[in-house]
Formats: sequence, C-alpha cells, structure tokens
Amino acid sequence: TLDIVLNKIQSSDTADVSQLNAYTLENAEATVTNLALAVSTFYDIEVKQLYASSETNTLEVDSLTILPKYSKYEFSRVADKQIDRINTFIRHIKVSGLQFSQLRDSAFLASKIQIESAEVYSFRDKRMPFKETKNKPLPMAALKEMDFGIEIDTIQIKNSKVTYDEFAEEGFESGKIIFENLNATMNNVFNRSYYNKPAHATLSASAKLMGEGVIEATFILPFERDKPYQAKGKIGKLALQQLN
Repeated sequence: TLDIVLNKIQSSDTADVSQLNAYTLENAEATVTNLALAVSTFYDIEVKQLYASSETNTLEVDSLTILPKYSKYEFSRVADKQIDRINTFIRHIKVSGLQFSQLRDSAFLASKIQIESAEVYSFRDKRMPFKETKNKPLPMAALKEMDFGIEIDTIQIKNSKVTYDEFAEEGFESGKIIFENLNATMNNVFNRSYYNKPAHATLSASAKLMGEGVIEATFILPFERDKPYQAKGKIGKLALQQLN
C-alpha cells in the first residue's frame, strides 16, 4: 500500500512530460505499508512500514525482516556449497539528513543511519564443499566497487544481538557464539576520496559475549587499497566455561 503527497510540482512548457528529470518539486512525503520483496532465489524481504519525507530529509523503516527461503540445512544444499544463511530482524531504522535530490544522480548522501534492536542469526554448514575461488573484498574495497556514490557521516547500531552458528566439517552438532547488547558506531563511511576529510573510517563496538563477558573493539578501515587495516580490543569479566 502506497500513500504519497507531492507539493508544488513544476515543469517547463517544452519539457517532455514522460521524463522525470524535467520536473522539480518543493517536497514529497510517502508511506509504504506491508511491503514484500523477493530479492533473490534465497531471500525475501518484508517491511511493515516505510516513511520518507524530503521536507525533513528523513527515511524511517519500521520492522524490516530478511527471511531465507530454505531451512537451516537445506539452504546450503540448494546452493551446493558452503554459504552463510542469514536471518535478520530489525525493529527500527532511521536515516537522517538524507539528500533525496542526490538519489537521481546515483549518490546516497546522509548524515546518520541509526539501527535499533536488530537481531541477526547466521549459520554455516562446513560439511558442504568450499567453492570460493576469489578473495572477498574488505569493507572499504567493497564500497568502492558499488556503482553509486556513498557518503554517510555516522552509522550507529544500538541494543542488538548477533548469533553465529556453525557445523564443523567433522563435528557431531553445531556450535554457536552469541554477542548481545551490541552497540557500535562507524564514522566517515565514504566510497569517494576527499582532501579535507579523514583517509579512513573508524568503527567502535562493544557487546556482551555469551551473555557475560564484555568485549570492546576499535577498527581503522583505510580508504586506500595499499594501507593496512588496524584493530584493537579487549575481553573482560568472562568465565571461560561460558565458551565450553
């Protein structure tokens, strides 16, 4: 269901009415409810509500769910290889300072993305054959490979949970590691270089490991391909039997 309001639409008399670029408008407001997308042969996406306003430069998503189409063990068998099966629920996403006018020029510019109360469950069955022939790019290299420009001052994750579950190649059952109360902030997320901005992104994160130990980490992610990534962190107050 789509509700949309467009205010003060203008176009020159000689413009082709079929061309969206021929129009200008003061602002727009839209609400999409009960959105369902089949994004690939392996995943569906469901969104309870999406709201966007060019007047306030905001985009908000209420209850986003990424659903695998196959069960835990069937997923990698359909893919016929080792592959991560990721089930995700995000209660709320808010994008602030979004420059809607730049989207027409294939650029995503925003001051802040805030993700609240996310829960991610990832499973990998290592008994399946490993068929990757190329190294996966590191985060900043992957950003640079995108076809559109990205400029985000801050990405913030609040009060979230990540579970990684794995069935070892010679295991008898799967084992999992859980990060709860996950909070993270990433600054300077760009895929273009600027002389007056930092030459790296910074990611700081903290979480409870297995419900008890506190883990804290900071990462430096350089934009230049030949620069090394840096990471430092610490774990404390963790009873070792929690890892058994």
